Amino acid sequence: MKHYYKVIEFLKTRILPKKIDWQRIDRTVQKVKESIHAYYERLLKAFKEYSGKEAIEPKDMWHFVFRFVEGLRPEIGQMIKSHLICWQAKPIDEVLQCAKYCSDEIELKQKKLKEKAMVMQIKAAQTGVEGTFVQQIPQQQGTVMFQPQMRGRGRGVNINRGPDLSTVVV
Repeated sequence: MKHYYKVIEFLKTRILPKKIDWQRIDRTVQKVKESIHAYYERLLKAFKEYSGKEAIEPKDMWHFVFRFVEGLRPEIGQMIKSHLICWQAKPIDEVLQCAKYCSDEIELKQKKLKEKAMVMQIKAAQTGVEGTFVQQIPQQQGTVMFQPQMRGRGRGVNINRGPDLSTVVV
């Protein structure tokens, strides 16, 4: 009797495919501080485990590339989609290289913004300027940044919309 169970188990593992669970693969997304390569390895492991296939065949590679790009952080995914033409049909190595480049560019932009904010804070502290951003904008002599009475349509120089017709001259 045990022999039959072994044969059935053997046939089940060899002939029948594993259970495919695309939700598990879709839920594998890049974490905030996770590197591109670490996310790739984690997605590859999940893809092999839940796609029902031991190795990714070339005909199924576009599924993996699509899941990889969709699971990246949104700003990286958008940059890949705009920089890499026909990204779904590209080999995974090329998509990985583009993802690494996009990630580095985003980090560089964030670093520059932080440096710029630090310089602005230092300049504001040195000059004694406090308050809102509008107050930190250099103004020309005699210009007014905001006049509440000048708001809306028909305000300012020509408040009346033509001659006053309420008085009739005969």
